[in-house]
Amino acid sequence: MKLMSILLCLFLLSVLFALPGCCFKGGEDCPPEPEVYEPVTYEQTTPPQEAMPQLRAPVASADEQTSADEQYLLGTMKYIPIEGGFWGIVTDTGKKYDPVNLSEEYQKEGLQVKFRAEELKDRVSFHMWGTLVRILEISNR
Repeated sequence: MKLMSILLCLFLLSVLFALPGCCFKGGEDCPPEPEVYEPVTYEQTTPPQEAMPQLRAPVASADEQTSADEQYLLGTMKYIPIEGGFWGIVTDTGKKYDPVNLSEEYQKEGLQVKFRAEELKDRVSFHMWGTLVRILEISNR
């Protein structure tokens, strides 16, 4: 008898919880039928090459250029003793650059250099000093 009452209670509870989930067409509690949308197709076009933005521009600004055609920066090598220590370049205008590929021959404190670099906007560094760049060309000045 006890088992029968438990089963009856379980049945009634399941019916009680299942009924609110049922929705009969035209009922007040029924959510509205979803709208059917037609798929939209887009024609893919490629913009002209001159309209494409340059993703990696040289980092030289107009006042730091040595000539109109070349985009060289003039700077001084500096050892930065933070985060384990690393080499940076401070330009004559005071801008700081953190090169990722500086060769060992240029890792000398106070060395005057002339260089071209590209900014690495898609990378981060734990140095948190200057602009992260890849050296394209570098020489003593």
